[in-house]
Amino acid sequence: MPYALGPEHDKFLLEAYFRTGQLDTNNCKWKYSVISCAEQFREQFPDIEQDFDVLSQYVNRLVKRFRETGSLIKGVSTGRPPILMNLRAHVEANPNVTIKELMKQTGFSYGSCQKAKKDIWKKQETIITYALNTLQLKHIFNARENHEDTYRK
Repeated sequence: MPYALGPEHDKFLLEAYFRTGQLDTNNCKWKYSVISCAEQFREQFPDIEQDFDVLSQYVNRLVKRFRETGSLIKGVSTGRPPILMNLRAHVEANPNVTIKELMKQTGFSYGSCQKAKKDIWKKQETIITYALNTLQLKHIFNARENHEDTYRK
């Protein structure tokens, strides 16, 4: 959807969805119309461009979230599992361990071990780059000071 929808849009869409509800007397189940919901949304928010397919998927996700959690608020990400943090700590302690050795020692999959090693390599690369940049800057400043001292005399 080109336009990011906010909480007020989510609330309107959910209310519009449930307003379309009709009880099917044959099997005693409620039926809802995403098409009618989308039409109501277009009438209420004419400035917002939306594709029907994308909007209908969005409405279905909202309804599912509401039915599962009772809320429209997205769940908070738990972040990286602590067990993977232990894997990273193992790699930091043994940076020269191969991925296959790491798999045998920890029981993790190849992909998890590879990701842990890659994260450590990136971290080391950043530290090395920072150290090199710092040394280069010191060298430049020292050279500049020596050069200026030569011409002051």
